[in-house]
Amino acid sequence: MVFCATLFTYSIHRIVGIKKLKNAKEGRFTVIRKYKTHILIYGCFGLLGTLVFSVLMGKALITFLIPMGLISILYILPILPKQNRLRDLNFIKIFLIAIVWSYLGLWTLVDQAISKDIIPIILIERFLFILALTLPFDIRDQDIDHKMGVKTIPNSLGRKLSIRLIYFLIFLSALCWTYIRMIEYVPITNFLTGAILILALSALLISYCLKHKSDYFYSGGVDGIILIRSLGFILLAMVQ
Repeated sequence: MVFCATLFTYSIHRIVGIKKLKNAKEGRFTVIRKYKTHILIYGCFGLLGTLVFSVLMGKALITFLIPMGLISILYILPILPKQNRLRDLNFIKIFLIAIVWSYLGLWTLVDQAISKDIIPIILIERFLFILALTLPFDIRDQDIDHKMGVKTIPNSLGRKLSIRLIYFLIFLSALCWTYIRMIEYVPITNFLTGAILILALSALLISYCLKHKSDYFYSGGVDGIILIRSLGFILLAMVQ
């Protein structure tokens, strides 16, 4: 259901966003205009899948997802005053993304055999990590956001300080993992070493992507870090 909802959200986001950027003709904007009909079809399939899976899920899960659904709708549709979207408000975009994805992972923790005391720390760790992955996109979009009059962290701090902030967020994420494993009172040497290596690899990949302006580096590299991180932790759990 989350996959279908994401497909719907980002497809409609592209369609709405391209109307606000009428003069943007480079990179992904050319691709979006060329395949606008395709993207719209993907969005329709995403909406259909979202509705089908919503019917199949229980009321508890639907209720759990409603707040993030509302944020997502307000994020993509220009229904706020002056035809703004939530993402058009100053500084808020990357925090919304981090909040939504951190919250979505909460459901999988509720029934797990882990201490409820560490769930807030896990949420904080995920929030910090997603925030670190989202900042590079704001760095990439500095010129566009400036033209649209949207204030972002990179436009306020500058590129160099923003990059340092990315590494600091990853460092804080690693500290959260250290704390989580310490309070669980389990052998943590291998897991913690592996976790820090995964986070270090994430920092290196982000650094590499920041040197390139290609959208493919960002979509395949920065977004791909989520997959690498997940697979890494699965492998670590298997060897414990």
